[in-house]
Amino acid sequence: MTTLTQSSAIHSCSSEQKDMTPHDCALLVGIPSNLNAFKADLEKDEDTYASFVVSRNRLADRKWLDDQLCQHFRLIDLICCEVEELGVAVYREACLSDLTHALETRSAITLLFHTHAVPFQPNQISDTDRVIRILNDRTTIAKNTLPAANTDCETARRELSKLLQKLVSPFPLQATFDRPYLEDLLGDALAPARFIELCDGTHCLDTFLERVPVDFKGVFDLSLCRTTLLGDVLKKHRVCSVINEQNQSNQPVHSRHRLIRYKLLIHVLQHFAQPYGPALQRLAYP
Repeated sequence: MTTLTQSSAIHSCSSEQKDMTPHDCALLVGIPSNLNAFKADLEKDEDTYASFVVSRNRLADRKWLDDQLCQHFRLIDLICCEVEELGVAVYREACLSDLTHALETRSAITLLFHTHAVPFQPNQISDTDRVIRILNDRTTIAKNTLPAANTDCETARRELSKLLQKLVSPFPLQATFDRPYLEDLLGDALAPARFIELCDGTHCLDTFLERVPVDFKGVFDLSLCRTTLLGDVLKKHRVCSVINEQNQSNQPVHSRHRLIRYKLLIHVLQHFAQPYGPALQRLAYP
């Protein structure tokens, strides 16, 4: 099993790399496009990009945060318009159907969306006996960390959800796991996490992966996202190249340089067709 790493490097698998121009590129923007949409997103009765941003800035003055967000959305709009004029297919308020269309018509797919760190919850475990049996038989987890055989179902769910969360934490009990591995291992005994947020809602990794053809040999550029998890899944199950660059920042203002770098990349590709990944690598900041 391949474990997840926190890295700022650009990684690319060994699929075909062809010369690309802006007309080979697509940009999917799956976050709110303006302050009104952001506030509407914030009113939803679920975790969203908006609630994430506000929670990370809970001590900040709200007017300051609104000003920062307006600048961020303005920058996104300006860059979208500029690269669109150069030939990039831009999908604002992107949803899964837009991903399907982009994959049918373009070779380099750049994603700007929010991903959730979904904790394990007791109600996600449908079969406690099966989970205990699989963890006992197919992992090196210490047996005394598993619920006892006479534990009632609700207590077992709570204990197992805490155990699974520890297994994917930075300091696991005995081995390093990630959520997709545990979902594969436990099958339908564990509900898949809705990890990826687009403008049509949140989606689990399998739902996203189903939209990516197995023979897609283009590029997925995840450098604008705060995730390595999706990139690892794509590299494992598809033949495409993946630019899987960990974005450590939680603040919209701190991701602006990545948006500007994307714009510069599109200008480079307009003047000189070349493989997407190496071109972005040459624009990498120190």
